[in-house]
Amino acid sequence: MEIGIGLLVVAICYFFAIKAPNAEFPAKWVGLGISTLVLFGYPVYWARSDLANWKFWGYWIAFLSFHLGIFISLLTIMIRWPLMLFVLTTLGEFAFIGPILGKIRHYPLQREQ
Repeated sequence: MEIGIGLLVVAICYFFAIKAPNAEFPAKWVGLGISTLVLFGYPVYWARSDLANWKFWGYWIAFLSFHLGIFISLLTIMIRWPLMLFVLTTLGEFAFIGPILGKIRHYPLQREQ
């Protein structure tokens, strides 16, 4: 799956270079896409054994919405956003999001009796 995602990113970059050779490469948007894939793809991969846990998906969607809302707002007003900042922000976000999603995954809701 990771190889497929990598090939997709390369194909998109190649397509963009062919269709608009003089245009500026949208690095900040590609960085956001890759950051989002890494940040939210790995928890789904790790939790694939119990993807029916609705509490996990609720938190996952909430974190994804917050992540995209903040970054899209920032990137639309920022002219340049260094890609290195995505590395730092992704690590920081994962340090916060990872343990929460992991704890939810390991402690599913108890069934009502």
